[in-house]
Amino acid sequence: MRATKLVEQALSEKQIYRDSDKHLRVRVWELQMGHDMNPKLKEWFIQKAIDPEMIRRTRQKLQEYGKYPASKEVDEQRFEKYKQVKAEIIEADGQKIARLL
Repeated sequence: MRATKLVEQALSEKQIYRDSDKHLRVRVWELQMGHDMNPKLKEWFIQKAIDPEMIRRTRQKLQEYGKYPASKEVDEQRFEKYKQVKAEIIEADGQKIARLL
């Protein structure tokens, strides 16, 4: 199931999933797995787990400082993705400017 569908399903279930990204994240993982987590594990994820985005940003920053580099293949893939996103942003900005004129 796609992320959008999983998130929508969770958001439609309970207010806590609309109010807390931590609770939402755990519920989406449960939906993705197809079963509920053990209550103690669920509470640990909500209270103590490091946010996945924090992990990604930290890895990215360390690699920007030259530590723990990715493989050449992964580095090339990331650079291609960067170029694609940059082109999309430039195109979107151009469309916004054209609408303003």
